[in-house]
Amino acid sequence: MLAHLNELHMRNVNCRPKRPLAASASHPVLSASPSAGSLGSSSNNNVKGIIITHLHEHSGKITKLCANRESDLFLSGSTDGTVKVWKTRSVLGEGYGSARSEDTWIPTETSREKVNSVGWNDQFACSATNDGFVRWADVGQGSARVATQVRIPDAEGPPVYLHCNGPMAIVRTHHGVLYGIDLRVGASEGPLKRHDIWRKKFQESHGLVTSSAIDPWQQSWMVIGNNSGQKNLVLYDLRFKEEVLRWESPHQNTQPNRVWANPVSRQECPEVFVGFSMHGEISTYELSAQPLRKRVFWTGGAPILSYSAASNDARKQDSLATRSLCVCEKTGVVYTGDTRGAIRKWNPTRAVGCEIISAPPKGRTAYRTIFEENDTSTAPSGASTDPFVIYERTVLDTEAKENQKVVPLDSKPSTYHRTPITDMMLLNSELLVSSGYDGVIKIWK
Repeated sequence: MLAHLNELHMRNVNCRPKRPLAASASHPVLSASPSAGSLGSSSNNNVKGIIITHLHEHSGKITKLCANRESDLFLSGSTDGTVKVWKTRSVLGEGYGSARSEDTWIPTETSREKVNSVGWNDQFACSATNDGFVRWADVGQGSARVATQVRIPDAEGPPVYLHCNGPMAIVRTHHGVLYGIDLRVGASEGPLKRHDIWRKKFQESHGLVTSSAIDPWQQSWMVIGNNSGQKNLVLYDLRFKEEVLRWESPHQNTQPNRVWANPVSRQECPEVFVGFSMHGEISTYELSAQPLRKRVFWTGGAPILSYSAASNDARKQDSLATRSLCVCEKTGVVYTGDTRGAIRKWNPTRAVGCEIISAPPKGRTAYRTIFEENDTSTAPSGASTDPFVIYERTVLDTEAKENQKVVPLDSKPSTYHRTPITDMMLLNSELLVSSGYDGVIKIWK
């Protein structure tokens, strides 16, 4: 029934023919470009925004999604205190019966504690919970069985994020402490007495650590965002456990909310994505002797790259911020999810190919959204260090008709996220998995 309603909805909302818009000075129309193929050599790897599965087993906010190396299993951690283990084939309808999780792992033994992050260390699922424990469980056969665990000291705050790779894991705590974990090491002389091989605490004067991203190739560096007023982005060398450099946000009114490594950038010249607290902005920085802001994805409307003091309102900032991002390693396409429940697809090199693939409905309107690019370095006053900007704007839709068919609300399936998007990931470059604040997971193709 859900598949039938979804098909009916998609057919109705796209029922009217798409004819070219009439251009005007105040409402320009984005024209096609022969470079549209720059999204990748295979269009089959591009998610088009067709919902194929809804998963409704969590009762609280989903904090993290993570797939194993083969992408045949993935985890979802939630504030409801559970970790769900999902088999990709089953949730895609290739099994029997309804789409259900393979197992529900409750990491804490006595009472349910918020699961802050999840990950994979080889065949072991890993969870970081609010009671201060990091646990590893074997979820391959039958019910999850805890294989080992460590406890973070109370003075350092609970573990809030996990960076896992092979048998290694880096645990970041709420109070800005990093632990290097190696499951091949048994008893240790470190504070955790087991598995820990190094520890690093960041200076409290740098502010509260809000996010972190790690070198996806050799785990040799980490970029950290914090909420300090000055130089709130830090490049950290994991080999020597030393700070390399610090730099500032584009404006004093904005702070980094999230940081992600770009896996398709060059290893000798790596890049990171930084999601800031205003206008849904995502900026790409090239890590060098002086980090270079290369490109910007801007969804905050006109004027672009404007950070007025009037916009420095916490409620307005939270109303539009990009907090989820993943990159297709085959095509370089970037997918983002924001606090309004919208999912966007970005072509990093051109505005052509960028689109909103899912968003809450706005009702009947005479306007539609397009994407344009603005290479500020070509302006007379532009400098070579000015970023390339792809931005979203609203234009007049002269084909909007009052007789557009709409599926009644009582039968219209929720193909969009009704709450802020908390995390996103790709399965085999062809399936996009997104999670919401309401505990719902959606899979798109």
